This record gives sequence, C-alpha cells and structure tokens, in this order.
Amino acid sequence: MARNSTADNLINSFLSLADQICQRLESAGIDAPHRHDLVALLANGQVRLDGELQSLEARYAKLKVQSTKILDTSEKLVQSAAGIVFFPGIYVMNRLRGKK
Repeated sequence: MARNSTADNLINSFLSLADQICQRLESAGIDAPHRHDLVALLANGQVRLDGELQSLEARYAKLKVQSTKILDTSEKLVQSAAGIVFFPGIYVMNRLRGKK
C-alpha cells in the first residue's frame, strides 16, 4: 500500500520525536520505551481494532439474517391468520356459487 509523502513525513517526525524523548529520559536515568516498542504497541492496537471491526461486522450479518427470518415468519403468520379469518366467508360464497 503506497502512502503519500505527507504521511511519511508525519511518521518520521513522530519517530524522531520519540527518539529524542527516549534519549532525554535515559540521560535522566529513566528507562524509556524505544521507537520499536511504540511501533509494536501501535501495530498491536491496529490488529485489535481490525478484530473488533470484524466482530461487529459478523454481529451485524447475524442480526440481518435473524431479522430477515423474523420478517418471513411474521409474513407467513399474517397470511395464515388472514386465511383463517376469511375462510368462513369464502367457504360460504363458494358453496353458494356451486348451487347456482
């Protein structure tokens, strides 16, 4: 994946700033994370975010399938109920037509 030069410049600036901060902290006697630690932390966060997004997409797909099944079942129940409600009238009309 190609990145533009602005993104490269921003990343390089961030990493050089991280290096400078690390050097100052180490000169003060404080153990500081290096650029590789920061990059690993960011990569881990990206992988976790990708996993969460995939999980959300899977949940969405599951809910979509469930809602489709519920709608189909509801439609069949309504058609069945309508058939039951109108059956006596239809039966009588068919019987009357048959006698003529």
